[in-house]
Amino acid sequence: MPEPIKNLLSRAVIRHMAEHFTKTFSDFDAAGFIKLAGNNLESLELKQRSTQITRTMRTFLPDEFEESAEIILASLAPVDVDNIDNSKINKVLGYDKIYCTNIICGKVNKHGVNYD
Repeated sequence: MPEPIKNLLSRAVIRHMAEHFTKTFSDFDAAGFIKLAGNNLESLELKQRSTQITRTMRTFLPDEFEESAEIILASLAPVDVDNIDNSKINKVLGYDKIYCTNIICGKVNKHGVNYD
């Protein structure tokens, strides 16, 4: 039987996300992020895991939309370009569509964006 899709959002992915955010945002609290995003993860289904990780990103990334968006987009690049592990990158970059959309849209919905 195949592994449940919810397991794509694992503690390992959360750790990789933290590693990427730390490389692009020096004040990022990786340990706090990993602890909160991974809290009770095993009991959560896919949507619940996605929501928990997204809320944790909102907690640990800057409140300012533009700053958070820059950090998120910059974090999508491989951490160590010279030593790329494709299996690791595929797992990490899998979050771009889910979390970037969720957090950026969530911030726009909550705070709005002034394009003037």
